[in-house]
Amino acid sequence: MGVLYINDADLKKLVKPLVNSKGLVGIDEKIAYVESWIRKEPKDTRIIGIWDMGGISKTILAQEIFNKLRSEYEGSYFFLNEREESRRVGIKSLKKEIFCELLGNVVKINTTNSLSDR
Repeated sequence: MGVLYINDADLKKLVKPLVNSKGLVGIDEKIAYVESWIRKEPKDTRIIGIWDMGGISKTILAQEIFNKLRSEYEGSYFFLNEREESRRVGIKSLKKEIFCELLGNVVKINTTNSLSDR
């Protein structure tokens, strides 16, 4: 019986990241397309918008991409229903929540100009 030794880089190629496409046909191609934009050089911070008519699984696509790539970053946070939450608790509270999640602890912001309402 032989022993197979495999390094971490090769293991990542073999193990498919957790993607739970909920049985959606064609979502793997959409994930690959958006992922190609995220990985595009130069690797500066970028914003990628996903828009289309309602009911075509934009949120699921965004969640799947987030789940697939989140381990590659020091911090990550997926915020669902931002519009409704900002109306409910206010944008400042949402910003504090995001900072706390990304930094892994409670963030206290004491200056009046530190978090704008925009």
